[in-house]
Amino acid sequence: GVTVVARQPSATVVSIDVSADAAALADKVGKLVDAVNGALADIKAKTAYDPKTKTAASLNGDPSVRQLSSALTRALADAVGQSSLNSPGLAGVTLDAKGMATFDQQKFLDAFTRDPAGVQRLFVQGATVTGTVKFAGATDVTRTGTAAVAVTASATKGTSTGLVGTWPLAVPGPVSVRIGTRVATYAVTPLDTAATALIGLQTAINTAGLGIDVTAAGGGLAVTSRNVGSGGSFEVAWDGAVFASALGTDAVGTIDGVAATATGSVLTAAATQPTFGGLSVQTDGTSLGAVGTISYEPGIAQRLSVAISAATASNRGSLAIAEANRQTRMDQLDASIASYDRRLVQREATLRKTYAALEVTLGNLKNQSSWLTGQLGSLSANSGSSNR
Repeated sequence: GVTVVARQPSATVVSIDVSADAAALADKVGKLVDAVNGALADIKAKTAYDPKTKTAASLNGDPSVRQLSSALTRALADAVGQSSLNSPGLAGVTLDAKGMATFDQQKFLDAFTRDPAGVQRLFVQGATVTGTVKFAGATDVTRTGTAAVAVTASATKGTSTGLVGTWPLAVPGPVSVRIGTRVATYAVTPLDTAATALIGLQTAINTAGLGIDVTAAGGGLAVTSRNVGSGGSFEVAWDGAVFASALGTDAVGTIDGVAATATGSVLTAAATQPTFGGLSVQTDGTSLGAVGTISYEPGIAQRLSVAISAATASNRGSLAIAEANRQTRMDQLDASIASYDRRLVQREATLRKTYAALEVTLGNLKNQSSWLTGQLGSLSANSGSSNR
């Protein structure tokens, strides 16, 4: 993977030494462990219970937080079968009696000196393959497992042939090749042979930065994309005016028996596919049928990324779902309180109206009582006068 740029000629042999910066790697692993410990400490503080004061922290007993804590510790401590070291402890990463992560930098450096590939594989995503497939990548939704890969159609390149005839051409003209807004044009002259026209068109294509090769074919010229698949499509106008599409096609195949999406010769399992969602494999572009198997296993860093994604991903993360559920419950409680408040206001208004009516009735009754008392008094007075 090393790229060397030649700046100037040298009369003597130039040697280039390449070596891994183990100390820098150890520093990164140490920071990774510190970050995990920071998360674990935060979880511990927010789920604590003080028996003396009988006080529970805000997330005490929360299952989603306990799930995240367990996932983080498992990501650090579980074996990585595809690494020759197998155990993270052999590279200095362990858990102490309190469930916190520890990192022995010297142990890591010693292990890296002895087996750099084994240490690397402890931390990164990777896979073992059979047949003609190669591991191309995975995402945070990809889980450990083995899948069969099948190809029913290989990817193709965009290609087109033109200027077929006897050279020099009787009616030469311009040839244009286009990808998007970039156009390469070469004007064929009456003196051009197929070979000189090929060179001229290829030079124009290279100057325009188009990934297309020109070759001799069938007495004329063929233009062919360097890239396979739909990304290798382009347009060509052999008369310089009317463009026609030269379409490349993507491969067609399955991963674990489920139709995969394709980009060129790379097949990718849909993100919604259980276990293998997001897994990408590179096919060789020619083999068809059952082309091999891939056994995927994430390393420590990738497992941590998976654990974090599983907890925090919007709409599907455990913490995101727990937060959404609590927010829904809060909204329901707020709605219930508001409804109860409205009913209280209505009840108060009803009671006030009832009591007001009672006050009026009581006033009327008092007036009637006074009137009756007056009438009875009058009757008593008149009765006394009659007796005399």
